[in-house]
Formats: sequence, C-alpha cells, structure tokens
Amino acid sequence: MSFKQVTALRKSGEITVALELARRDYGIFVDHFSASALFWTLRVLCEEKVAQGATEEAATILEEMKDVFQNIDDNEGIAQRCLDRLVIQVDPESDRIFKAYSTARSGDAEEAYSVIYKIKDFSSSPDKVKNYAAWVVFYFLKGKIDNISIQEFEDAMGTYYSIRQPNPSLVHSQILNLATRFTGIHQDYDLIGFIRRWDVRNFRPEDNLRNPEFASGLSLRDRVIRRCFINRNVKLEDVDDAFKDCPGLSAEEIAELLSRSYSYILYKDSVEDKDIPKFFTDAQEYVNRIYGSAPVRNQYHSKILESVVWEIESDRIGWFKDFFERWGFGDSFEENDWKKTETKDGIKMASLAERALSKYADALESVRTEEYSQQYKSLLAIAAERLSDNEGVLRRMAKIHHKEGDSDKAREITVNLIKTHTGKYYFWSDLATYLDPSDEVLITACYAKALLTCNDEKYIGKVHLNLGRNLLKRGMYREALLETEKYKKTCDENGWPVKRDYEELVAAIKPGTTAAKGNIGLYLKLEVPADEYVYSDLPKHIMVYMGKITQENKATGKKRHLFALYDNHNNRFLLNPNALGINSKTDIRTCFEVRYMVENGKNKIVSAKPTAPTEILHYQPAVVLKVTDNNNIDTVFADGRKVKIPHTRINIAGENGDNVEVALNKHSVNGETVYNCVDLRVTDKPNNFTDKFQGTLKIIRKKEKTFGFVNGIYIGGHLLEGFSDKDSVSGTAITEAGRTYAVCLRHLSEQSTD
Repeated sequence: MSFKQVTALRKSGEITVALELARRDYGIFVDHFSASALFWTLRVLCEEKVAQGATEEAATILEEMKDVFQNIDDNEGIAQRCLDRLVIQVDPESDRIFKAYSTARSGDAEEAYSVIYKIKDFSSSPDKVKNYAAWVVFYFLKGKIDNISIQEFEDAMGTYYSIRQPNPSLVHSQILNLATRFTGIHQDYDLIGFIRRWDVRNFRPEDNLRNPEFASGLSLRDRVIRRCFINRNVKLEDVDDAFKDCPGLSAEEIAELLSRSYSYILYKDSVEDKDIPKFFTDAQEYVNRIYGSAPVRNQYHSKILESVVWEIESDRIGWFKDFFERWGFGDSFEENDWKKTETKDGIKMASLAERALSKYADALESVRTEEYSQQYKSLLAIAAERLSDNEGVLRRMAKIHHKEGDSDKAREITVNLIKTHTGKYYFWSDLATYLDPSDEVLITACYAKALLTCNDEKYIGKVHLNLGRNLLKRGMYREALLETEKYKKTCDENGWPVKRDYEELVAAIKPGTTAAKGNIGLYLKLEVPADEYVYSDLPKHIMVYMGKITQENKATGKKRHLFALYDNHNNRFLLNPNALGINSKTDIRTCFEVRYMVENGKNKIVSAKPTAPTEILHYQPAVVLKVTDNNNIDTVFADGRKVKIPHTRINIAGENGDNVEVALNKHSVNGETVYNCVDLRVTDKPNNFTDKFQGTLKIIRKKEKTFGFVNGIYIGGHLLEGFSDKDSVSGTAITEAGRTYAVCLRHLSEQSTD
C-alpha cells in the first residue's frame, strides 16, 4: 500500500481503513514514507479520542506516535510541534502548565506562577512542557523585577531550577539577563554565585554577539561580566574563576571589560564632574580589584594609567608608587605604550611608558626609599633598550648602578649621555658624583663644565657649593667665596632657605677674604680634564667660525641662532653656542678646537674651545664678473664654475675684474651640487685663466641691443656705460666655451692709438 493511498483514505475520513493499511505497510517496510503515513493517521485518531475525553486511549495512541516519529525525517519540525501539542492535550499536568504559560503571556504572570509554584515534580514532563514552565517563571520575575526583594528573587529561582529544563535555551539566557538587571537595583546581590549556579557553559552562540539595542553594544555575555563588577568587593580573579569554563572566553577579555568600565568612570570623574578626589578613589579601587590577578594588558588599562599620570600632582606623588605597582608595573605595558606620539602641531610627546616611569621615579624619591625592587631594575633595563634616547631612564639606571656599587657602569652610562645629550649640566654633575673621590682634579673639572653648560642660576646652586668646596681645598679662598655668594644670591632672589652646606663652607673661608670678580676664566681652565676624560676617543679638528645662521622650529615657531663652522675641507658644521657655554658674541673668523660625533647620520659637535688663529680654509683663484647694486658678487673660477656670493659673506668691497681668492663649501641640494662662499679676499696674485687687454673700443648698436669689441674681444652692454666709440680702453677678459669676453673695462690715459 503506498503513502499516497493512505493519505487519500485519511483525508476522505476513512480513518479505520487508512490506519489498518498504514500499520500493515509500516510492518512490511519501515522508511520515512511508511512512518509518515502511519504517524499522521494516528494523529487524527488521537485528536478524536481527546475530543471524546478518552484520555487513556489517547495516551496509548500517543505512545505509538512517539515510536513511529523516530523514523520520520522531520527537517522543518512540523511533526515535533504536532507531537508536543498532543502531549499537552493528553497529559492533564502538561495541559495545566500550557494554560499557565498562555496566561503569563497574556499579562497575568502572578496567577500563572502560582500554578507552576504548586507543582513539585516536573520529572515526568516533556522538555517542551518544562520550557513552558520556565517561561512562566521568567514572566513572573520580569513583571516584579523592579520591586522584588532578594529573598523573593531567590525563591523564584528555586522554582525555576526545580523545573530542570534542558539548557542552553533562550529562556535560560533571558533569566540571566533579568539577574543582571536585578543586580543593578540590588548591588549587594551575589551575582557571581548566581552565575556559578546558572553555569557559564549554557551561553548560546548568539549570547556572545554584540547587541545594538544596548547603548554599550555589548553582548549578553559581556554585559553580565561587567555587571559582576558592580559589587565593589568583587575582584578580577573572582570573575575569572566564575567564567573559567565559558566557551570561547579568555581572561584577557574579562579584564578588558573591567578596564573599559573604569576607564569611563574615571573620565566622568575628571572631565564631566571634575571631582578629582573621587577620581583618585576610583583609580585606587580599580587597581585593588585587578591586583593579584594575571597581568592586565589592554587599551583601556593603558588609558587608566594615562589619565592618572595626567592628573597626578606633587601632593599625591607618593600615592602613585602603590598605584603603579598594583596597576601591573612594566608587565602591563602594551606595545603602543612604548611609542612616542605626535600632536596635530607636530610636537613629539613622550610615550606613556616614559611618563609613567618618570612619575614612579618621583614617587620613589618622595618616599625616600634607598632600596629598589628587582622588578623596578628589570623594567628600567627594558626601558633603557627601548627608550635609548630617554635621558631620564638612563640617568636613573646610572644612579642605581652607583648605589649598588657599580660606579664603573654608572660612569659609562653618564659619559654616553654627555656625548648624546650635549648641553645638559646635570650629566656633568652626575659624573662628578660617580668618580673616585680621590680624583679631585677631574671632579672639579666636571663641576666647572656643569657651570659653563648652564646659564640659569636657579638650577646650579648645589654645583656652585660643590665647586666652592673643592676650590677651598686648593686654598682658592676668593674663588670659593664667589661660588658661595652666587648660591646665596639665587636663594635670596627666589625666597629659598640656604642649606647647611653653605653655612659650613662660608665658615671655613678665612675671615676678611674678598670674593673674586669672576670665575668664568677659571672654569675654562678647570674644565680641560673633563673634556679629555669624556671625549678622549674623538679626534680634534680645527674649525673657523664664519657667521651665524637662524633655524626655526616649524611646529613651535621658536628660533635659535647657530654658529657656522668650517673645517680645512670647507665642510660646514653647525654649533649651538648656548649648549656648550660659548659666548654668542664671539668674533667671526675665530678658530675653534672641535670634537664631534656622527649621530643618526648627522655631525654633532660635542666640544668646542676657542684656539689660536690658523689658516685652515682652502682658497681658490677666481675673478669678479659682476658686482651688483647691493654689493653681491658674481665670480668665475678656472674650471668655468660660476658662483654667486651674497654680500653677507664678504668682508671686502670688490670691483669687476678683480682677482680674488675664494673659499667654497660644496654640498648637495635636491641631488644638485651647490657651492657656498665661506670667505673671499682680493689678491695681487695672477691667475692663468684671465687675460689683460687694451685697444680702441668699437661700439655697435643693433636695434635695441648695444655691445662692443676691442681687438675681437666682446664687450657686453652692461660695461659700456660712460664709454664712447673709439675710446682707448683696457680691461680683463676671460675665455669660456671658445668665446672671449670682457669682465671689466677702463679708460686709458690720453695718447695716440694710431
């Protein structure tokens, strides 16, 4: 018997015949078609028995349907839904639950819940029925969530868990959603305990998707995690433990949610509410919650540190020590935290790691610690590698090495700092501290160097006292007294109390001593050993100062004036006189003894001292072609090179045709060779590329152009002013590219030229 025949009989109402044939067919061969024919015929018969109230007979038919259902390909779930409806209709208990579900959905959740509450055993209920019962509890809680006590909530959850419906499920996820809402009202509710019972393994894949319906856009899972932290006593490790079995969730993601929440809290404290005391209270609370867990690394964690570094003031700097250590110290820096940033104006800013380390160092000084943790030393070592241009980090490394007895390493670091960061007085002062105390000459030289390097007396008071003490040992009472007076004057001008060192030093100077008038000359004599100690590996070069140039910082608009120095190959070097303690009013053509190093492909002068004049420039013979109205000069050389020389480079008044000697500096601009004049001087020395001539001038006027000739030598129109045809003249000519032309023209004294 075919599926079509059974179906036709069923639809025509011949149920008895259809059932007989379907059972016979199913008994002969079991497949989808024979099972479907029998299932749908049994369905009609079961519904008839339910309608007649013959529930026992209906139950027997229903059990047969369940057996047959196993062999149906129910891809769309149609047969399953039919079976579920019949189960409810046949089972009185299930029917009660279904009716309670319908009542809850229509709005009377409390009445529906009372039905479910009275049912003590759901073990015999089908899964679908259990699901209906679970939804009843959900609707009940949803309606009362804003006004329910913790005890009432827990009682309802007891009923919910007694149902034991299969999970994961939508209703189970919605129950969790309600619990997070409940926690927002009762912040002391144990949400962690709730989650442990709920079981994080029951998250559905869709629970992990972002939800645009919420302002945060967070998924259900992530919102639940954030809610866990609403109780301020809950630590990160507690939440980690509660969610450890959650599929696809890492501890890093949990930490990021906590960091994100506090990042917003701190922003609101500082920017919106401007409540700085609360800001620091919340910041402390944050690090307390993460302390003891695995290192936290995420963008929000870094933002929290950055905001604290920004807000911290001197009166709270000691607090920063504990905060930074609990924040995670160096273990929590992300890669971007080590990178410098740049403002819209092009100003480079120190990296977050640099700024945090600087604040931490200030904090250590404020609490006057003499001991440095291994963690701090390790972090500094990493920073020294990654922030090799950060003088603060390297300076602290040197200080630690010295305190721990490795003064050699401290000196090595400081010497490199002096070479790479010229013009910093404190490096010279540091070096003096790290030297052998018996080497008084070198120590004194370092203090002298520090004073020559810094022009702001507010910073060098201690250096004055240290140098004064060393001068006193040498019996240089007048000079030592001057150092103490400079220190005292600065203190008085700024309202600072004087140190005991000052009083002791003054007391040790012979009574009646008058202070020296000035110690600059003394500093210059004393500094020599310091330069030799630091720069001994660099060769000396003699250079000449030929003028100033001005550089402007495009980002800040600040200008600085630099000395242009030239070596004996006419190579130009730029020197910042302020950085090396050189008088900015130094005369042009002063010679300097210079030491320089190459840094990032550029020459950097690290030491410069005026020295005896010497001829170091290479001069080349040339002739003046033209002197302009503003005294600029065009010259030509033996090899045909023409060079324009601005009057600012010239210390003589040249004339057309003058033999001159020119010192040139050659460099490249956009791939082209450019020559600049370093110096120019008139000479009587003859050259081999110009000729003297004399004869009768012949002037030619052709249209608007006027020119002339003398013995075949071309005379340009610019030379003919004041001359007439047939004048007797002399001049200087040059041959270039097979053409001879005059570069100057003069009248001869009157005599016959016939």
